[in-house]
Amino acid sequence: MPKDLASETQAFPYVIGGKLNIYIRSQDCDLFKYLDDEQCANLTAKTETVQLAANEFVFGMISDEDSAEAAGLQAGNSRSAECFVIVEQGELELKTTSGRSIGNIFPGEIYGEEGFMDGKSKPLCLKALQPCKLRLLAYKQVHEFVSLSADNAARTHAAINDTLCLKIIRITHRRNHA
Repeated sequence: MPKDLASETQAFPYVIGGKLNIYIRSQDCDLFKYLDDEQCANLTAKTETVQLAANEFVFGMISDEDSAEAAGLQAGNSRSAECFVIVEQGELELKTTSGRSIGNIFPGEIYGEEGFMDGKSKPLCLKALQPCKLRLLAYKQVHEFVSLSADNAARTHAAINDTLCLKIIRITHRRNHA
Protein backbone atom coordinates (compact mmCIF):
# COMPACT_ATOMS: atom_id res chain seq x y z
CA MET A 1 0.00 0.00 0.00
CA PRO A 2 1.50 3.37 -0.97
CA LYS A 3 2.35 5.29 2.16
CA ASP A 4 0.47 8.43 1.05
CA LEU A 5 -2.90 6.62 1.02
CA ALA A 6 -2.33 4.42 4.09
CA SER A 7 -3.58 5.62 7.43
CA GLU A 8 -4.72 4.71 10.85
CA THR A 9 -8.39 4.93 11.77
CA GLN A 10 -9.52 8.54 12.15
CA ALA A 11 -12.69 9.95 13.72
CA PHE A 12 -14.24 13.17 12.40
CA PRO A 13 -16.84 14.70 14.71
CA TYR A 14 -19.49 17.01 13.25
CA VAL A 15 -22.65 18.57 14.65
CA ILE A 16 -26.03 18.42 12.92
CA GLY A 17 -29.21 19.60 14.61
CA GLY A 18 -27.37 20.11 17.89
CA LYS A 19 -26.32 16.45 18.02
CA LEU A 20 -22.74 15.27 17.86
CA ASN A 21 -22.11 12.72 15.11
CA ILE A 22 -18.87 10.90 14.41
CA TYR A 23 -17.76 9.76 10.98
CA ILE A 24 -15.00 7.15 11.12
CA ARG A 25 -12.52 6.76 8.29
CA SER A 26 -10.15 3.78 8.21
CA GLN A 27 -8.21 4.82 5.10
CA ASP A 28 -7.10 8.26 3.92
CA CYS A 29 -9.57 8.11 1.03
CA ASP A 30 -13.36 7.85 1.29
CA LEU A 31 -13.50 5.54 -1.72
CA PHE A 32 -11.19 3.04 -0.02
CA LYS A 33 -12.61 3.25 3.51
CA TYR A 34 -14.07 -0.28 3.57
CA LEU A 35 -11.25 -1.93 1.63
CA ASP A 36 -8.35 -3.82 3.15
CA ASP A 37 -4.74 -2.84 2.39
CA GLU A 38 -4.44 -5.30 -0.52
CA GLN A 39 -7.64 -4.01 -2.16
CA CYS A 40 -6.48 -0.40 -1.65
CA ALA A 41 -3.10 -1.18 -3.21
CA ASN A 42 -4.86 -2.80 -6.20
CA LEU A 43 -6.91 0.33 -6.90
CA THR A 44 -4.18 2.81 -6.00
CA ALA A 45 -1.87 1.22 -8.57
CA LYS A 46 -4.41 2.18 -11.24
CA THR A 47 -4.57 5.87 -10.36
CA GLU A 48 -2.95 8.77 -12.16
CA THR A 49 -1.30 11.36 -9.92
CA VAL A 50 -2.00 14.98 -10.87
CA GLN A 51 -0.42 18.10 -9.38
CA LEU A 52 -2.39 21.34 -9.73
CA ALA A 53 -1.32 24.89 -9.05
CA ALA A 54 -3.70 27.25 -7.26
CA ASN A 55 -6.54 28.39 -9.57
CA GLU A 56 -5.95 25.53 -12.03
CA PHE A 57 -8.89 23.33 -13.04
CA VAL A 58 -9.11 19.55 -12.89
CA PHE A 59 -11.63 19.65 -15.73
CA GLY A 60 -14.32 22.07 -16.80
CA MET A 61 -17.46 21.97 -18.87
CA ILE A 62 -17.17 25.31 -20.64
CA SER A 63 -15.64 25.09 -24.11
CA ASP A 64 -16.30 28.68 -25.24
CA GLU A 65 -13.42 30.89 -24.03
CA ASP A 66 -15.53 34.07 -23.78
CA SER A 67 -18.19 32.35 -21.66
CA ALA A 68 -15.52 30.72 -19.54
CA GLU A 69 -13.77 34.01 -18.93
CA ALA A 70 -17.05 35.76 -18.05
CA ALA A 71 -17.80 33.04 -15.48
CA GLY A 72 -14.27 33.22 -14.07
CA LEU A 73 -13.54 29.69 -15.30
CA GLN A 74 -10.98 28.04 -17.52
CA ALA A 75 -12.09 26.84 -20.93
CA GLY A 76 -12.32 23.03 -21.14
CA ASN A 77 -9.15 20.96 -21.07
CA SER A 78 -8.30 17.52 -22.37
CA ARG A 79 -8.56 15.60 -19.07
CA SER A 80 -11.37 13.01 -19.07
CA ALA A 81 -14.15 13.62 -16.56
CA GLU A 82 -15.05 9.91 -16.43
CA CYS A 83 -13.11 9.31 -13.26
CA PHE A 84 -13.07 9.66 -9.52
CA VAL A 85 -11.04 12.60 -8.27
CA ILE A 86 -9.33 11.76 -4.97
CA VAL A 87 -7.94 14.75 -3.08
CA GLU A 88 -4.72 13.89 -1.27
CA GLN A 89 -3.47 17.41 -0.53
CA GLY A 90 -5.00 20.83 -0.98
CA GLU A 91 -8.59 21.86 -1.50
CA LEU A 92 -10.85 21.95 -4.55
CA GLU A 93 -13.80 24.24 -5.11
CA LEU A 94 -16.89 22.90 -6.91
CA LYS A 95 -18.33 25.38 -9.39
CA THR A 96 -21.33 25.17 -11.66
CA THR A 97 -20.74 25.83 -15.34
CA SER A 98 -22.10 29.34 -14.73
CA GLY A 99 -19.31 29.93 -12.19
CA ARG A 100 -21.34 29.71 -8.96
CA SER A 101 -19.43 28.10 -6.09
CA ILE A 102 -21.38 25.26 -4.47
CA GLY A 103 -18.88 23.64 -2.12
CA ASN A 104 -15.39 22.35 -1.49
CA ILE A 105 -13.64 18.99 -1.53
CA PHE A 106 -11.01 18.36 1.13
CA PRO A 107 -8.16 15.83 1.54
CA GLY A 108 -9.48 12.27 1.71
CA GLU A 109 -12.72 13.17 -0.04
CA ILE A 110 -13.68 12.13 -3.54
CA TYR A 111 -15.61 13.57 -6.43
CA GLY A 112 -17.26 11.66 -9.26
CA GLU A 113 -19.47 9.18 -7.47
CA GLU A 114 -22.66 10.46 -9.10
CA GLY A 115 -21.29 9.89 -12.59
CA PHE A 116 -20.03 6.45 -11.61
CA MET A 117 -23.39 5.38 -10.16
CA ASP A 118 -25.73 6.65 -12.88
CA GLY A 119 -23.43 7.03 -15.89
CA LYS A 120 -25.23 10.26 -16.79
CA SER A 121 -24.24 12.97 -14.33
CA LYS A 122 -22.19 15.72 -15.89
CA PRO A 123 -19.15 16.85 -13.93
CA LEU A 124 -18.96 20.25 -12.33
CA CYS A 125 -15.92 22.45 -12.66
CA LEU A 126 -13.27 21.66 -10.05
CA LYS A 127 -10.86 24.48 -9.24
CA ALA A 128 -7.78 24.18 -7.01
CA LEU A 129 -7.93 26.79 -4.25
CA GLN A 130 -4.30 26.05 -3.39
CA PRO A 131 -1.64 23.72 -4.78
CA CYS A 132 -3.21 20.24 -4.86
CA LYS A 133 -2.12 16.66 -5.22
CA LEU A 134 -4.88 14.50 -6.69
CA ARG A 135 -5.30 10.96 -7.86
CA LEU A 136 -7.60 10.25 -10.79
CA LEU A 137 -9.13 6.80 -10.98
CA ALA A 138 -10.98 5.99 -14.20
CA TYR A 139 -14.50 4.60 -13.82
CA LYS A 140 -13.46 1.73 -16.09
CA GLN A 141 -10.79 0.68 -13.57
CA VAL A 142 -13.31 0.70 -10.72
CA HIS A 143 -15.86 -1.28 -12.76
CA GLU A 144 -13.16 -3.89 -13.45
CA PHE A 145 -12.22 -3.99 -9.75
CA VAL A 146 -15.81 -4.48 -8.53
CA SER A 147 -16.38 -7.19 -11.13
CA LEU A 148 -13.55 -9.29 -9.62
CA SER A 149 -15.58 -10.33 -6.57
CA ALA A 150 -18.80 -9.72 -4.69
CA ASP A 151 -16.69 -8.52 -1.74
CA ASN A 152 -14.98 -5.86 -3.86
CA ALA A 153 -18.36 -4.74 -5.22
CA ALA A 154 -20.08 -4.60 -1.82
CA ARG A 155 -17.26 -2.69 -0.12
CA THR A 156 -16.80 -0.22 -2.98
CA HIS A 157 -20.50 0.50 -3.43
CA ALA A 158 -20.97 0.90 0.34
CA ALA A 159 -18.20 3.50 0.40
CA ILE A 160 -19.70 5.37 -2.57
CA ASN A 161 -23.18 5.31 -1.02
CA ASP A 162 -21.82 6.59 2.30
CA THR A 163 -20.00 9.40 0.53
CA LEU A 164 -23.16 10.45 -1.33
CA CYS A 165 -25.19 10.39 1.89
CA LEU A 166 -22.61 12.48 3.75
CA LYS A 167 -22.60 15.05 0.93
CA ILE A 168 -26.39 15.29 1.07
CA ILE A 169 -26.26 15.77 4.85
CA ARG A 170 -23.57 18.45 4.51
CA ILE A 171 -25.48 20.33 1.77
CA THR A 172 -28.76 20.13 3.70
CA HIS A 173 -27.06 21.31 6.88
CA ARG A 174 -25.39 24.20 5.02
CA ARG A 175 -28.73 25.28 3.46
CA ASN A 176 -30.61 25.06 6.77
CA HIS A 177 -28.01 27.17 8.57
CA ALA A 178 -27.17 29.69 5.84
